[in-house]
Amino acid sequence: MKKIYSIICFCVLLASCSGEDTIIYQIQNEEQEQEQEQEVIPSCTDGIQNGQETGIDCGGSCEPCTVSVVIEGKAQKGPFINGSAILVTELDESFNPTGRLFTTEIADNTGSFSINNLSLVSQNITLRVDGFYFNEVCGEQSIAPITLQGISSLDNTAAVNLNVLTHLEKRRTEYLMENGMDFIPAKFQAQGEILTILNINFGEGIDYSERLDISGNTQGDAILIAVSSIFQGFRTESEFSGIMADFISDIRTDGTLDNSAIGASLLAHAKLLDVEAITSYIEDRYSSLGIEVTVPDFGIYIDNFIASTTFIDTDSVITYQENGVNGINILNKELSSISSGSFVSLAARLPVECIDLKVKISATNSTNCQDGCWVYDLSSVQNWSTGAYNQADNSQEFISTDTNLDLGMIFENGEYLIQYFENNTALPTFSRVLQVN
Repeated sequence: MKKIYSIICFCVLLASCSGEDTIIYQIQNEEQEQEQEQEVIPSCTDGIQNGQETGIDCGGSCEPCTVSVVIEGKAQKGPFINGSAILVTELDESFNPTGRLFTTEIADNTGSFSINNLSLVSQNITLRVDGFYFNEVCGEQSIAPITLQGISSLDNTAAVNLNVLTHLEKRRTEYLMENGMDFIPAKFQAQGEILTILNINFGEGIDYSERLDISGNTQGDAILIAVSSIFQGFRTESEFSGIMADFISDIRTDGTLDNSAIGASLLAHAKLLDVEAITSYIEDRYSSLGIEVTVPDFGIYIDNFIASTTFIDTDSVITYQENGVNGINILNKELSSISSGSFVSLAARLPVECIDLKVKISATNSTNCQDGCWVYDLSSVQNWSTGAYNQADNSQEFISTDTNLDLGMIFENGEYLIQYFENNTALPTFSRVLQVN
């Protein structure tokens, strides 16, 4: 009987122990299930940075993270006119367009613009301005709009100005980055290559092109005015845009200017630039806006380009066509002789109204004229102001009054020196001898 009782007690004890283990196991399972239920599955709306996110609820598989930026600067050729359109294109960290665009307008005649509290996926942008501008070479507002562009990283600059240098370097900078170069080295290499082409010595370097300002007074600002003036020259707006586009295409892949015709054209216009007039035009323009500026010495860079370039001046700013209204054009630089007794033309076409031409004709000592060496038809005079005939040395000056010039003349036999004073130069820009038989 005791044995039976012992066995029963042992079984009861076993059952009791087994029940406690079961209860403990069940409690542990319930706690694990609760912990699993409490685990947060990463999402783009949970208010914390988790999963593959690079910020709180952004980056990775979520929407890109954004930064809040203020974009402000000036669009300058001379300064663009109030109301000109500004377009900002958002770029990602790899400088690829995201497809998002932002627009604003220039707020005043200094070319100033700004966009506040703009949310971008990176600090990288391109900018574009379309509009009319103040032409610093001619001292007047443009008669047609142009476009200037630039590429910038807001990490590296407090200003994002648009100007001729930002425009010229943009595509070259993009090409260098496409081929593995980082943004900052690419920017400075492209800028340096452009200045080297123009024989501009920039020492240890100048600031980012988008920080330069034609109303400033630094070395970089002086260089900007020089480059802007050389490319503007005495070109119409379409010609100005065209030579910049050709230059940009030429240097894009190798950073050198291989088209000698572009170089010749830049040189021809640079030779006729009036540095004193440009300085006065810029200072007067800003003075009219209530801003006093002191233009730095940019002429040294233009002079050095003229003196040091390997480009050959084979281009002519002013057109001297082969024939005019009254016959063969004696201003055609290739003409060496004409026949006496027949009407010829004194003809030229100026590219824009802000350039002048003076022509001086003189009989050489070997020419013996009794009653004057030439005559001209007063009714044929077209946009020439004719000076008095100098009997002492048989010379006469003719000064342009507009862009399309012509005049009918008849010469006596002899030899004549023709001197060209283009854009009010003190010394002749070109001289040649014409033989009349």
